[in-house]
Amino acid sequence: MTENIALQIWIARQFPKARVAKLNGEVMRALKQPAVLQWFMDVGREPAPENSREWFADYIKRDIVKWAQVVKETWAKVD
Repeated sequence: MTENIALQIWIARQFPKARVAKLNGEVMRALKQPAVLQWFMDVGREPAPENSREWFADYIKRDIVKWAQVVKETWAKVD
């Protein structure tokens, strides 16, 4: 069984959009290489198919909601 995984590269908001697009394109090209795909499969993961800023922002929002619920239900606290 595999799960999608988000490759997260965080950069400053003011970073030039053309450079962000180039970086994104290179990362996506690398993720399509057979050896890279095989590595992800070997560790039980699958690269997330989407790569837009909007998709990633939505992913983070969903993740916050999910983990907030876990914290609420388990009364988890930071030491």
